[in-house]
Amino acid sequence: MEDLILWFSNSTYGQYGYAIVSKYVVKGLRDHGFKVVCIGLQTLGRVIKDEYGNSNLPIAFDIWGSDAVEPYLKAFQPDILVSMLDIWVKPLHYLPDTVRKYPAKWLHHATISYAPISPILIDLFSKADHLVAPSWFVFNELSAVPVPRTYIPHGVNLKIYKKNKKARKELRGELGYEDKFVFLTIGRNRMHQKGFASLFHAFRTLLVNKPELKDHVVLHCHAYPYEPDGINLVMVRDRMGLKDYVKFTCVKPSESLDRFEICNENNERAILYQPNCGLLEEEMARLYNMADCFVLATRGESFCLPIIEAQACGLTCVMTGCSTAHELISEPKTGLVAKVIADQVNPLISSESIVDPTDLACKMYEIYENSELRRKFSRSAIRNAKNYSWDKVVPKWAELMENLLVEDVSYEKGTLGL
Repeated sequence: MEDLILWFSNSTYGQYGYAIVSKYVVKGLRDHGFKVVCIGLQTLGRVIKDEYGNSNLPIAFDIWGSDAVEPYLKAFQPDILVSMLDIWVKPLHYLPDTVRKYPAKWLHHATISYAPISPILIDLFSKADHLVAPSWFVFNELSAVPVPRTYIPHGVNLKIYKKNKKARKELRGELGYEDKFVFLTIGRNRMHQKGFASLFHAFRTLLVNKPELKDHVVLHCHAYPYEPDGINLVMVRDRMGLKDYVKFTCVKPSESLDRFEICNENNERAILYQPNCGLLEEEMARLYNMADCFVLATRGESFCLPIIEAQACGLTCVMTGCSTAHELISEPKTGLVAKVIADQVNPLISSESIVDPTDLACKMYEIYENSELRRKFSRSAIRNAKNYSWDKVVPKWAELMENLLVEDVSYEKGTLGL
């Protein structure tokens, strides 16, 4: 029987980070001759194909797939199961024991956002046959796990994410930002990982100490302010007196009614953007091009796809000096990193890094004030993003799959054909 890879992640036609990565990697593997079928966590009712022809199998009744993964392992008898999802979430703790019932090799994309690695993750990851580290930060943290690991970063579509002066002018005009310096932040408003409250604090500090900037800067926040497991960002913004200076992405239906596009908050059809709106990558590229600086007050990242997308569009980046900041910003000299003021132990028994809002404000002002520095970082950012082109990333996945498929898997004999 032909070798088969079963890929378990967000549905590849979606716009979540894992969905985007899965879409390009699965397409790339299929282009390399591999047979790949996806289990899409957002797929219901029938098999759905994305624009590249990647097939997404529907889940059953549990939104976390617990009643779908095992039947699909039995029915498809894959040689490899790849999982790219946050296995630290308790509803996904079923996965290791479920996979181990079958002879498929289990390749897990390891998400580690904080250091040191959580003992909970060590236990879960130890049951995999191989781990993929999306950053050198994760690769080093995985040294505590007795499982082979391979560094393969996320990628970016450089045909979509690139500097676009026309898109910049059009969207800035639509949003009323023609004469503004725009700080852009992007992320899911879930718990405290992206540090939105700290970012708002830093932005307020900037405006208090440099009141002359009030008519010239805006912080555009591409996050849903009312996400159920996040914090109410509208209340945080208003409490800090930033209502006129912090704006959230609004969208409206396109003329063709088949997608959403970014619009001014005063548009009569405008609604707040939320993650399930699923903006196309082309629309996201317009958003990056509209901005002057990308800023992230994150408490930790396993990679950070928005940083690379922003860099591909020529944006200078400012980020908390933790996790992947060194390899994405400090080392390639693509922006500035802000100091960490404290660490906080989270429920995973790992340490989140809290940014120093005063230092972050200083870094934001430095980027605002120094146009030559922005141009220098912009050139470095574009060069750095080229290292993460899918043309360079996908072959790493293909090579890993080839190596894992060298040893036959038999559903008649048992695990690994023994």
